[in-house]
Order: sequence, then C-alpha cells, then structure tokens
Amino acid sequence: MSDLFNNVWQDLRERRLWPIALGLVIAIVAIPVALTKSAAQPSASTPVADTADDGNRVTVKLDGADAASSGAGSALGEFTEGDPFTPPSEIAKRAGAGATASASLAGPSDGGESTAPGGGGGLSPSPSPDSPTDVVPPVTRTETSQYEYVADVTFWAGDKRREIRGLRKLDMLPNQTAPVLIFMGTAGDGGNAVFLVDSTLKAAGEGRCIPSRSNCAYVHVGPGSEEEFTTEQGDSYRLRVDEIRRVKLKASASDRPSAHTAVGDDTAIRRFQLPSLADIVAVTSTETAAAAKTQSDRASSPTVGGR
Repeated sequence: MSDLFNNVWQDLRERRLWPIALGLVIAIVAIPVALTKSAAQPSASTPVADTADDGNRVTVKLDGADAASSGAGSALGEFTEGDPFTPPSEIAKRAGAGATASASLAGPSDGGESTAPGGGGGLSPSPSPDSPTDVVPPVTRTETSQYEYVADVTFWAGDKRREIRGLRKLDMLPNQTAPVLIFMGTAGDGGNAVFLVDSTLKAAGEGRCIPSRSNCAYVHVGPGSEEEFTTEQGDSYRLRVDEIRRVKLKASASDRPSAHTAVGDDTAIRRFQLPSLADIVAVTSTETAAAAKTQSDRASSPTVGGR
C-alpha cells in the first residue's frame, strides 16, 4: 500500500501536479468541517410581528418587510384577516342594490316611516336577485269532451255496393228517398249496431232480430256480421258491419257526414213502414149479459135450508 502512495507521489512530482493534489486533499477535509459549523450556528433573529388595527382590517408586518419592499425575500409579508362566511364583495353589492330598489318601489308605510333598509319600517328584507321572488302556482284546466259511437258499414242494394264510414244515429239506408233501414245507434258499450227495420222486409243472416226472426222490428249486427233483407216485391238488400268506433261528438250537425246517398238517389220514393212495436199492450175481454146477470143473482140470493 505504501509503495502505491510513493509511486503516485513520485509521479505527481515529476509532472509537477502535486500542488493541485494537495489542494484537493485540503478541500476534501475543509468542506465537511465548514458545513458542520454552519448547521450548529443558531438561525437569524425570529421575526417579530407588528399588528396595526384599522377598523375591521388587521395588518400584520414582519421584520422582513423592508427586505420584501427592496425586491429581496418573500412578498407575503402582509395579509388581511377575513371571515370565511362573508360573501364576495360583488354579490354583497348586488344584494344591497336589490334591497334598495325594493324599498324605493314599496314607498313609505302607513305610519309615515321610511321603508329603506335599516329605517325601522317593519318590512322584511327583500330577497337577493338570485333567488326566485314570484312563484306562479300551476293552472289546472278541466275540459269535458263528448263522444258517440259510429259504424263503418258496407251496404248492397241489388248490384250496387257502397262502403260508408261514420254512419251516425238516425242515418238512413240506402237513402232518405227510399229508406229501408234506420241506424239507431249501438247497444250497451258499442258491441252491436242496432237498426230499425222496415216492417215489409224479411230478415235473414247473422244478426239478432227483436222481438223475433219472423217479426224483425230491430236487428243487432256485430262487427264482421252480415244481414240480408228482402221486400215483398223481391228487392234484396245486404248489410255488413265492418267496424264500430267511438269518435268525438261534432259541435254542429252540419259538420256530420251523412249516408243519405249511400247507393244513389235514382230509386223511387217509398215510405218507411214502421214495425208494430210492443210499447203499449191492450187486452180486451168480452162477456155476455145473461151470464153476467146469472152470476150476480147467485151471489146475492140467500141459501135456504129445510127438511
């Protein structure tokens, strides 16, 4: 090991580098010693805070304020103390302006006192412009609509065929000139279409006749069903109910479509023959005068008994 150091030292002397090596050795020893001494020394004097009370604003000045003003050191030497619940100044200004405007619009009270904020007028403070002031209650409107049942039918008068949409109550088929069927509306909840049948017609088909098939005063025909009618002269008619619908009732009768020209008006005028309906039933009883007198005598004569 010593031979190594001797060889290095001789090499440095020959090259004249020993002053540089000696300076490096001294620096390696001196730098740790200097750092140890600087860490052991106490810190600079603790800054003393000088407070100045200016109303609600408290200003705190540290000893380093002069250094900060000269451009060296920290620039946070002064700060203000504030309430975290205090609103920002911009919002406070808008709230104050809104309260002043509300007070000026309200005018003086009945007692002549001022209604300005802080005037003791007894008025509650006006809300801020950000909060809703007028709440409009919802308006409820009730509308009643009336509906009626209509029938979509297909009607045949001989070889003539016509599809009719929206057949309404008291509409006539095939037309007003020569009616054979009158639409009377629907039965129950719109399940069947009811037609008044001319008394001279004979009915046959899928409908239900009232009071009977032989005396078909009314016929009930459901959707998809057909009914055939034949007159005494041999003319035939056929009716099919395609659909029964509920529609909103028209305000004016002139707006209603009509089935008066279901199959044309070129037929001869005929009078609708009403069937004999069982509205009033009359019962007639006949009795001979002699029989009535005999029964009266028997009721009034006393019973005679003897030996």
